[in-house]
Formats: sequence, structure tokens, C-alpha cells
Amino acid sequence: TRAPVRGTIEEETELTLEHVRLILERAGCTFADVVKCTCYLADLADFPGFNTTYQSTFTNAVPPARTTVQALLLSGIKVEIDAIVRLPEGR
Repeated sequence: TRAPVRGTIEEETELTLEHVRLILERAGCTFADVVKCTCYLADLADFPGFNTTYQSTFTNAVPPARTTVQALLLSGIKVEIDAIVRLPEGR
């Protein structure tokens, strides 16, 4: 429906990262190919819960660079994530 799904910061972060995973998969990539993320939180007080979920997703030895900022997000969502990805060799 494209309607925002609201939940705890952990639930919204998990769902957002699942959407990122699906986009990566379509491009023939994985989370290991992500080199930089910009993460937008509606409330920086949510950072601990966000960070726990985020870190459980990026388990590679060298996690991507990350910037996390507070922002006014549309539709009352708690988190938005931009990812910059390098294509695997041969793509």
C-alpha cells in the first residue's frame, strides 16, 4: 500500500533495512557492498535502539561509514536510511 508502517524504533529500523536489503538484492549486492549510510532519525533519543538494530545488520568486519542526524521525516516515520553501494566486480 506504500503506507508508512509505524512501530518502535527497532521495528521501523528493521523494516527499513529489509527494504534496503531488497533493493541491494535486485542490484546483485549485499550489505557487505554498502560503503556509506546516511541515517535520519526523527528523534536522536531513539539512537540506542536504532543503533542496536543497525549494528546487528552490518556484521561485516569493516562496517560502512555512517552519518546519523536528526531530521523532520514525512508521515511520522522514525527512521530513513540512504545507502551508497559499490557494485561487485564483474557487474
